Amino acid sequence: MSQLVKDLERELSAMARNLREPVTLADGTVVRRTTASLLYFLGEHEPARMGDIAAALNVDPSTTTRQVQHAIRAGLLAREGGHHDRRVVMLSLTSAGRDLYETLIQRQRQGLLHILDGWPDQDQEDLVRLISLFNGEIDALRAATLSARRSDRPDAPE
Repeated sequence: MSQLVKDLERELSAMARNLREPVTLADGTVVRRTTASLLYFLGEHEPARMGDIAAALNVDPSTTTRQVQHAIRAGLLAREGGHHDRRVVMLSLTSAGRDLYETLIQRQRQGLLHILDGWPDQDQEDLVRLISLFNGEIDALRAATLSARRSDRPDAPE
């Protein structure tokens, strides 16, 4: 294995560890990363179906259900029936959920600005471009893997 691959694995592990840490707000409130991920997604895509959230966050639907139930109990999300089909459950942010989402976004942006302060503009642009390229390749690999699994099972839905 090349040193480059080892270095990349180490750095990605550090990044993943940093991204899994709970968010502690100025008032001491601790927000789990799973809750923050729900809020980030719904803040940009509400209302949304449970399946859409699971797919976007790349987690099992049963895991999404537990995370959503926790957020509903915390008063951050609201459930409502679909407008055209009452069997469809739509999720959206409550007022408290919207406030927390806005706080998290502001905190995240301030953190990024602090981290990147002093970096040359070109390095910042390169970072975004390379992370975007890397994430695109991961998404393509995941889609190909999922497609291959489905084609191996003749009874799997398309």
